Amino acid sequence: MAERIAAIAEPERREPLRIGIWALVHGLSTLLLDERLGTPTRAEADALVETVVRTMLGAGPDRPDGGSAAG
Repeated sequence: MAERIAAIAEPERREPLRIGIWALVHGLSTLLLDERLGTPTRAEADALVETVVRTMLGAGPDRPDGGSAAG
């Protein structure tokens, strides 16, 4: 994750982006554990976390290589 952030973010944005992703994953995990998002299977929960992290990094959820759909 840190390597991906370093590859795509300007130096002044790297630390805030790391913190934002950490917060996003932990918040999402809490919602999943509290069953606020229903009761997805482990695979569904993993896919949800991966999708939101990829989206936050600008990689897009729809390309297996991590590239964005737009570029």
